[in-house]
Amino acid sequence: EWAREVLEKALERMNRELCSTGRQEVWQRLESDLVDETPQREAQSGALRVALFRARRRLRDLIREQTGTNTEEAARLLGAALV
Repeated sequence: EWAREVLEKALERMNRELCSTGRQEVWQRLESDLVDETPQREAQSGALRVALFRARRRLRDLIREQTGTNTEEAARLLGAALV
């Protein structure tokens, strides 16, 4: 329950941040990559690849903010809570 809440809050905030700055395409690709078992690997522009990289990094930061830990510890806590 706790882990799902952390992830949902981080994803909601990421959605708001990206959409409020006109980067809906980045949010749609990030969301599909996170939900799909096999992320889309079709040709992407260099700008989109960079935007996705930055969005993933920002998502890690949002999760870390909520858990109050470093990325590795947050991943361990979330992984343990989701099993």
